[in-house]
Amino acid sequence: MNQQIAISPSIVKYIDDNQPSGLKLRAEEEEAQNIIKVIEDNYFVIDSSGFYITEIDSYIKSVRFPGQIKEFRDLFEQWLMTMSVNVNYNGNELDITKLAELSQDKIAFDPRWTIEDIKNNGESYPEIEYHICQSLLEPKIYDRLKNAPCEYEIKYGNSYDLRLILEPFLRNAKIVKIYDMYMMNDRARINLEKIINLTNKDAIIILYPLSEDKYITDKDGNILHKNVNRYKAFKKMINKMRERRHHINIENFEVKNHKDRFIYTNKFRIRFPCLDLLNRNGSVHLDDEGKPVHIIEVKELKNL
Repeated sequence: MNQQIAISPSIVKYIDDNQPSGLKLRAEEEEAQNIIKVIEDNYFVIDSSGFYITEIDSYIKSVRFPGQIKEFRDLFEQWLMTMSVNVNYNGNELDITKLAELSQDKIAFDPRWTIEDIKNNGESYPEIEYHICQSLLEPKIYDRLKNAPCEYEIKYGNSYDLRLILEPFLRNAKIVKIYDMYMMNDRARINLEKIINLTNKDAIIILYPLSEDKYITDKDGNILHKNVNRYKAFKKMINKMRERRHHINIENFEVKNHKDRFIYTNKFRIRFPCLDLLNRNGSVHLDDEGKPVHIIEVKELKNL
């Protein structure tokens, strides 16, 4: 999602071989349609020398039905004009792995690859994340590739990189709204800073915490000194971040409760248990041992 993927030009043949043949799609045809959706949510990585476009055109000239050449050419011209990034590639022939190396996300996909191919490629280029059709459609939580909608299980006893999970969904967001009444808590504050740092500096960030008065007092109006210090640290962090970026606003909740926590962008809704779910090392906090599985859910706003 919003990621740069080095996609083999053989994708043309894969789409051609798995065109819908009737009203009811075969499994292979349905897989191909789903892969097209993933492709359209991301960016092709192409070389500025023209090797990629030349190979794409070679595959297009070989489609099964010559009458579809124009249709395929129009489709890929549209994709490559609107959904691609150029990299400075110095090879003498096209190499998808080397294209991936030059890209931001270092992800490569070839529909012809097998699990054995990925294993062999990974041994030679461990920094590249390789995908076959199945893994492109169902990436794991530890993969750099992310799709939406999706659900990620956060299990007690494992460690997770919050930035790896959320970055593709926050990339290029124009507005980011973060709802968590208790984002001033120690672990929550650390994770909040990580999340804000994933966004573009010109993005508008709106935070929805509990108001200071409600946060630092209990139900009887007694001062919670630990929370006083936490709120001071929270304000200090926000003021420091505002020195680097201008658009961080705060809109307070005035009633204490445990509403669902969300991150909204102009494109996604991310639901999560709480910002302080993970500690500094990325592990589920010991207090949550009784809840071994937590869910982070991502959906596109248009599908809510």
